Amino acid sequence: MAAIFTTSNIRMGLIYIASVLLAVAVSIWARCTSHRNFDMCYTFDIALASVDFSGDVLFAIEAFEKGAFVLAVVASALLGLLSLACLYECFRIIVSYVRNDGPDALLNTDTIESSCQSSLHVTILIFSSTNPELIKLFPWKNHRFDGFPEERLAVRVTQLALMEDIPQLVCQVVFIATVDASATAVVSLVVTVIDLMWRVIRRFFRLELAKRKSPGVRPTVNVQVEMDSIPHGRRDRPEPPRALS
Repeated sequence: MAAIFTTSNIRMGLIYIASVLLAVAVSIWARCTSHRNFDMCYTFDIALASVDFSGDVLFAIEAFEKGAFVLAVVASALLGLLSLACLYECFRIIVSYVRNDGPDALLNTDTIESSCQSSLHVTILIFSSTNPELIKLFPWKNHRFDGFPEERLAVRVTQLALMEDIPQLVCQVVFIATVDASATAVVSLVVTVIDLMWRVIRRFFRLELAKRKSPGVRPTVNVQVEMDSIPHGRRDRPEPPRALS
């Protein structure tokens, strides 16, 4: 019993709980202010991704404490560099949608530019470096594709998650196989595998379902094409009556 309540295990539990509470708090903040159409069921995705990143940080600390300095340095460097790359990509994505403020815009730019809500969006963007799923909390006009307005955005966020998770997964497996199968390393590995399966497999089926529900082409387009194919001089000219035989 005493082996369960070690300093490492208590630290792990507290950090995981704090990650979940932080994800829930930011989701509620966004739901109550800028993104009132946000579906709170997506909070689980955000919380799971936050727990996964916290597990990666705990694993790097565990590797340092166990003397696996090479793995610790590699895991820490990859985590830092990929977080910066993820922050840059999330910033670039949001800027591209903000610039598209035409009638077909998918982002409520008026809400983004509101001074009273700028702190929320800056917070979301900063934390997106550790959890790209937070992009869901921006005020999208629809969230048909698993919380995102477009399929390509959902796929891009999944790619960013894979870019972070797969290198960490390799480091965790090597650590467990060669150094120590500690509770922190095992739990971090399990969380990473669950997160990968949840994001990839579940998102694949959600996107396929969303594509099947997408509206088709309106029939009025075909009518207009047919009208355009009629010569201009014959559109309004009535046909002469035919003589009876």
